Amino acid sequence: MILVVSVIFPLVLAAQVQLMDLSVMPIVSPNNSGDTVQLLIQFKMHPVLQAQDVQFMFGTQVGLGNVHTGTATVIQQGQDYAVNYGNKQTLIRNYEAQIYCTLTQTQYNAWQKLTVFVQETGGGQSNQLVWSK
Repeated sequence: MILVVSVIFPLVLAAQVQLMDLSVMPIVSPNNSGDTVQLLIQFKMHPVLQAQDVQFMFGTQVGLGNVHTGTATVIQQGQDYAVNYGNKQTLIRNYEAQIYCTLTQTQYNAWQKLTVFVQETGGGQSNQLVWSK
């Protein structure tokens, strides 16, 4: 019986997408107007093949998207996976995903917490990551 439990338990854990290493960085670009701020959201996720959508919420509190919310789609391209948000698509390399997001200057000034999680293909949800500004 213990052998059965030790074999089944890791399979159950492997089915859920795990996120880690969240970071957010403003991107300085000569094309940026003073009215907007472009951000690079980076994190790692595994297993990528279980991921369907990446949900991210900029808010004044954890889990509250009262400033800006977005949904990026995870797509398969041959043997590779990519994250697609807006008009920007980035390949997932070594489990690291990147999302480029543009906020107005007002939104950028207002947000304090970024919450990120993944909706899985089987209907489940990954763990949540939080970044504090």
